[in-house]
This record gives sequence, C-alpha cells and structure tokens, in this order.
Amino acid sequence: MDKIVKIVWILFLFQITIAFSQNKNYKVYYQEINKAEEYYFLKENIDSSLYYYNKAFEEFDFAYARDLINATQIAFFEKKEYRKFLIKGFEQGIDLNDLKDINLFDSVYKELVNDTSLLNKYIIAHNKYLHNIDSSYFNIIHAFYKKDQEDKNLPSYEYKEIKKIYKDKFKKWITEKGFPGEKLIGISVLDTNNLNDKLDTIITPFDTLYITTKGSYKRSLSMDYSFPALVHNKFSYLELKDFLITAMYKGEIHPREIGMLHDNMYRPIESNLDSSEVLDYKLSGVFKLNGFVDYSKYKCDNKEINSLREKFYIAPIEIDIKKKEYEKKYGFVLTWGFFNCL
Repeated sequence: MDKIVKIVWILFLFQITIAFSQNKNYKVYYQEINKAEEYYFLKENIDSSLYYYNKAFEEFDFAYARDLINATQIAFFEKKEYRKFLIKGFEQGIDLNDLKDINLFDSVYKELVNDTSLLNKYIIAHNKYLHNIDSSYFNIIHAFYKKDQEDKNLPSYEYKEIKKIYKDKFKKWITEKGFPGEKLIGISVLDTNNLNDKLDTIITPFDTLYITTKGSYKRSLSMDYSFPALVHNKFSYLELKDFLITAMYKGEIHPREIGMLHDNMYRPIESNLDSSEVLDYKLSGVFKLNGFVDYSKYKCDNKEINSLREKFYIAPIEIDIKKKEYEKKYGFVLTWGFFNCL
C-alpha cells in the first residue's frame, strides 16, 4: 500500500513540474528571443544564440512563426541542426512553400520538398497546428476584415462612426476571447485544402494580404486580418493600450505589433477621436516599426528609440539594421508581419 501511495505521489509531483515548466508570462519569451538575436547579429556568438532560441521554444507551448523561421535560417546558414526548428515551425503554421521565397534555401529546397520523412512530420505537425486554431474565432475575424475593407470606401463621416463600433468590438473580443493574433487563430494564408471541413469561410489568395519579394509573393507569417481596421483608426493604440499590453504578456500579440500600432499615430490619416483627446496625448518617441511612417520628419535618435523599445521587450534597432545586411548579403528573409513590423 505504501508503495502505491509513493508512486501516486511521484506522479503528482511530476505533473506539477510539467505544468510549471511551461512558462505563462511571455515577457520571458520576448527577452530570450532578444538575447538569441543579440548574440547572433551583434556579438556573432552562434552557440549562445541557438541556446536561447532553444530555451524559448522549449519553455513555451506557443512560439511565433517569425522566430522559428529565423532560427531555422540561422542554424542552416551556420551549418547547425536546423530541421528541428523547421519541424517546430510546422506546428505554428509554417510550411515548406515558405522556404521557396528565401534565397538562402535555394540549394536545398528541392531536397526538402522531396524528403518523405520530413513531409510525414509536416503532416503530423500541421494537423496539430490546425487542431489548435480557434476556427470559429478565425471566421469572425476574417469576416470582420472583409467588412472593413468594404467600409473604408464609405464617406469619411460614415466610416468615422463605424470605427467607433470597431473599437468596442476589439475590446469585447480581447476581453472575452483574447487578442485575435496568431497564437489563437493562426497565421494568414491558411491551406484551404485542409481547412474546408474546419472553417466556414473559404479563403482564397485574393482575400489575403501579401508582401512582395523576388517578383513573387511570400506570406507574412503572422495573423494579418486583425490589423487593417486597427491601422485605419489612427489612435487605436491609445484606445486599446491596456488591452493590448495585457494580451502581450499572454503571447497573443507581439510587442513589435504594438509598436507598429503606436507609430501609426504618426501617419497622416483621419482620427475618430475628438481634437481635445488627441491634444491630451503628447507624441514622444517612436519604435520605428511602421513601414508607412515617414520617420525623416521626426527626431529618431537610436538611443531614444531603444529606450522606448526596451520598455516593451523589443530588441534594439541595431539588430533590425543588421538583419537588413544579412538579407541583402546572404539571402536571408528576417522581416515579417503586417507592415513588415516583425
């Protein structure tokens, strides 16, 4: 009897250990990914970089697709074991077609797509990815995205009122379900062949946002459908700041996506806030994460940019600059997300 009690107690402690081993505060995840990038791009320390990538991916159930594809590229380029990152990426919606538009993989792309063992692992991992997606929530957000694309063509006074309704919708969604980002509803351009029986909405390439590269298209490896309505409202960051920060700590929205929304206030688009409310907020500092802001019009001292980024667990701008060098020199693709903010 004592032996049985002892075994039960050991199993209980094991389950507790497993539960606590999965970190819930994504502040730690962002910090570990930042360390991985800093060690690689600024300190040229390959082993320490891959150590922190591994650490983040092991400690958290969900990892951002952009981090997994970037880790895959770094490991491949440095002739380290890279397939483990790629297979983990399959679980977050990445597929082999995503490698096609990354010049770095040109020499091995055909080999990878013809590797039966790898394809079998992809099928298993991709099914896991599909299982984890909240398909009903995805349908809501995709329908909302299409409606906003229509509404933005309305007269400005009408759209202004609609944007107020949209703001309240986001508050309700984030409170009740969580922010509709890739953690909860996956990444854009989903495989319709596998999702026709899972999603009510049929997704076609024409429904999807793309960023161009090499004369073709590549996926953003993020959930794009949530952001158009938010950027159409110049001050969505102010209106939703507390909601967004809460979601950030849960891993539901990436800090860089919040930075993009913050910098959206610098774009010359109409506001749905009263002028008195706008004046109460003093624009101070930028993240430099919004591809449609003309930053030359504003003071963009790197020290000040990094100071603001640090408060949101965003890597310093010097890493962004170094990534561009690697993209140009070696054929990496390291910039992802809506408005290229990731």
